[in-house]
Amino acid sequence: PHLPPQSLSTLSLERNNFTSLSALSSLTALQSLQRLSLKSNKINAITDPAPPVRWDEMELQFSKSLSYVDLSYNAINDWPFIDALHDVFPGLTGLRLSHNPLYEDAGEVEKDGKANPVALGVEEGYMLTLARLKGLKSLNFSNITPQERTNAEMYYLSRIGKALAAVPEAEESRILLQHRRYPELCERETLE
Repeated sequence: PHLPPQSLSTLSLERNNFTSLSALSSLTALQSLQRLSLKSNKINAITDPAPPVRWDEMELQFSKSLSYVDLSYNAINDWPFIDALHDVFPGLTGLRLSHNPLYEDAGEVEKDGKANPVALGVEEGYMLTLARLKGLKSLNFSNITPQERTNAEMYYLSRIGKALAAVPEAEESRILLQHRRYPELCERETLE
């Protein structure tokens, strides 16, 4: 039977070789979509590299009803992608991100003004993902407790602090541009 798109609540597009979220832009019209599985694709970008379009200049935003996205077993390897997820999926509360290269190289430490990749592993990748996405209630099938969130956000702040301490003052703004939640987290820590 034909299922009207208005009533579609769960969609699995696993193993389709998608490389970017913009390839799915037609799905933004699905206002009832709640769960989207993009497992085992090749996604590593918000937009396709050609033509050169910034993702924030596209109108790539899914309905707020979409609360769970599975991006496991893809090719996600950078934090700007993670930072953009709440813009692309404003209703995101559940995310599966395991088995991506990002968790094998979870971050970079600034040293002498140059980025040095540091393999941090799954646990630290989990903490940094959690800290960067404030609306998440579950990550990789684990419910997020208030204590886990606090610990992850404090760890994230300490990582940013180390990166800032490792560069000259003139370079600090470049570091801060990579961490969208930094002002918010600093303000909250000041209030507490």
